[in-house]
Amino acid sequence: LTPSKFDIGPVSSFVSSNDIDGLRLGFGGQTTANLHPNIFLKGFYSYGTKSNEHYYNAELTYSLNKKEYLPREFPMRNISVSTTRDLRLPSEKFNHTNSGNMFSLLKWADDDFMMEYKRHQIKLEREEEWGLRTTFTAAVEHVNPATNYSEITNSNSTLIPHPSSLIPCPSSLTELSLGLRYSPGEKFVSTKKGRRYINLDAPIYELSHTIGLKGVLGGDYDYNLTQASVYNRFWLNSWGHLDMHLRGGVQWNDVPWWLMCMPATNLSYFSQPGAFYLINNMEFIHDRYASIHLSWDINGKLLNRIPLINRLKWREHVGLNMLWGDGNLLTHQLINSSTSTNNSSTKPYLEAAIGIHNIFRFFHVDYVRRFTHLDNPDATKHGIRLGFSMKF
Repeated sequence: LTPSKFDIGPVSSFVSSNDIDGLRLGFGGQTTANLHPNIFLKGFYSYGTKSNEHYYNAELTYSLNKKEYLPREFPMRNISVSTTRDLRLPSEKFNHTNSGNMFSLLKWADDDFMMEYKRHQIKLEREEEWGLRTTFTAAVEHVNPATNYSEITNSNSTLIPHPSSLIPCPSSLTELSLGLRYSPGEKFVSTKKGRRYINLDAPIYELSHTIGLKGVLGGDYDYNLTQASVYNRFWLNSWGHLDMHLRGGVQWNDVPWWLMCMPATNLSYFSQPGAFYLINNMEFIHDRYASIHLSWDINGKLLNRIPLINRLKWREHVGLNMLWGDGNLLTHQLINSSTSTNNSSTKPYLEAAIGIHNIFRFFHVDYVRRFTHLDNPDATKHGIRLGFSMKF
């Protein structure tokens, strides 16, 4: 076969949907080292059939070390320049989830509160053989409303009277970001879609700080956002293993609500690692927050004792997610315009999941349940989540 110089994909993003664009159709791809071992091009185009809007991403990467196939091969020594126009949920600004794929066709909640953004970015990435990755990013971003937007700010500001107008006014951001990721002993294989981690026993420590620069290249806000996370796996002998993911963050400045901290939300029926099951978009907004995600794979300890069922090699799963926040905004509380962030509830949010994994070796299903903040009239108390993951 002739070595590929251009790979098409990701195929999972060719068809997606949201409430603003309706059905979205797209196409993308990337060059490989067979075209050039140091220079790589990557791009994507998408069209919203309902909005008649066009979205795109184009990225040029120069690798200081020659690659065998793709620029993200270890160790990365990359300089990237990119430009993007797209829509996103406000929470995606902080949590880097991706709703633009085929799994977004099925949702348990509306995603009509979205932001249209244009982002121009320079990114430097360097990895060390002993497990440290350093990322520096400089970016200019222009944010516009995708629906009717209004402005609210944290710290002693009065909130707007109704959550249906919770969308920011057009703004510009200029920001610098430094991120550190340390994972000693981590092992993975590189694929066309990214890295597949095969040694989940390795702990992962991450720390990042983002600075907003008002008055620089049109930036409208000064801000400082610090976030940190820790992942670790604990083996429980014959009772399987427990994965723990801790996160925390602080927005140090008085900023519009959409620059405050938001938890990782997932509006799809397909689960995403590290995201909450039943928190809606913009439901919780914080000055500072801490969260914990626990996922217990019981390794068939119970199901293996049931005749016939034990032949299926199913694995029991239990999950628990908690969120603490200070300076919370609960969107259902915004109906009262006199409510301030200092009076908002700081009661922790709690949800849990129980299910069966390793169905046909790759499929899993969970029943998810929400236990707190049930007074929100838009709260979804329970549901079913699906997923795909290979178990070895």
